[in-house]
Amino acid sequence: MLTARRIVPMVVVAVVGLLMLMSVRTTGAYWADAATSEPGAVAAGRLSLSTGAGTDPNYTLPALSGTDVVPDVPVQAPLVIVNTGTVALRYRLVSAGPVPSTASTVAVTLAGSVGGSCTAGAPLGPVAAFGTMTGVTGTTAVTSTFRELQPAASETWCIRTTLVSVSGVQPASYTHLLSFRAEQT
Repeated sequence: MLTARRIVPMVVVAVVGLLMLMSVRTTGAYWADAATSEPGAVAAGRLSLSTGAGTDPNYTLPALSGTDVVPDVPVQAPLVIVNTGTVALRYRLVSAGPVPSTASTVAVTLAGSVGGSCTAGAPLGPVAAFGTMTGVTGTTAVTSTFRELQPAASETWCIRTTLVSVSGVQPASYTHLLSFRAEQT
């Protein structure tokens, strides 16, 4: 004979089982769709952006190394940006700034242009690569627009830096870190 003590656990088990089945069933998809498309080519390729010689993602510009730099005297160097991939891409600078290798804090002003002669004392070219950054003490977000490069193409930026101040260990030694974002076009 079934008593209340036996019926309650069976009802609880049945309710739990029913809830489990309903939760599993509600996660299933009850739809399907189909579509056709016109025949065409699907392109795939390698997306790769590099600087300098073209294969190493880390490139050092000796003129901007932050050694023997005189405060308030601009130093500039060309930075070659290369599409080493197999598809067209667009890229932009997303952050830049000094990274000290000594126990120092340095503040710099950074500016860049696309093209131009980029020789000592020459003005930056007329096309800005990114907005001028003043008094930067570490890597900082940059305002820049996307630039496009075809496979195997390159363009040269002129990067100008001016040491504004140094605190801590002197003489300070630092490098500039420039981080780029690339997307397939």
